[in-house]
Amino acid sequence: MMPRTKAIWWACAGTGAGLVVLALLLSAFSWCSVCSRCGALQYSTEWQIPFTSLGLFRHSSERATPVSTGFLNTGIVPPHKHVWLFCRGAGNGVKCAIGPGERIWATVQTKALANLIEVTQRYGEAGFRDKLVRLTFDPDTSNLVRELALTRAPVEGFPTASALHLWIADQSDYLDTMDVARKKP
Repeated sequence: MMPRTKAIWWACAGTGAGLVVLALLLSAFSWCSVCSRCGALQYSTEWQIPFTSLGLFRHSSERATPVSTGFLNTGIVPPHKHVWLFCRGAGNGVKCAIGPGERIWATVQTKALANLIEVTQRYGEAGFRDKLVRLTFDPDTSNLVRELALTRAPVEGFPTASALHLWIADQSDYLDTMDVARKKP
């Protein structure tokens, strides 16, 4: 090859390689999921053939939340294989994808809820605790559980079991509202 031809060939090869790298970077789809059993979060990116859902490779990382940490510390949820529920994602031609986990995402990151669940475990309120857990992982009521923990539970917590029992009795109407919201078709 002549020097000029060789330079043109290398320029074309470099441009082609750059376009391939650019296409791989631009065809990444990233998303977040929440475990529907414990509330841990998973952040994932899958590099796909542009404008298709055919994945080339994927990277995921997991992150504990206050709720998932509380579950593991108290033994409420035993070690398990995560069951991921899609929250949201974007990329590779998708501007905004939203799933049912989106309504749970903020709730499981609420330290006040983790504290409330832990205190129900400590003071033997298994029925109330189980109700909180069930309603936390229901997309239709998760935000109501978060509101309960943030605005209705005392900031200073519950120093005694009787204080918790009285508070639970006072919340019966609000909890009934949650169950009605959960049962709507």
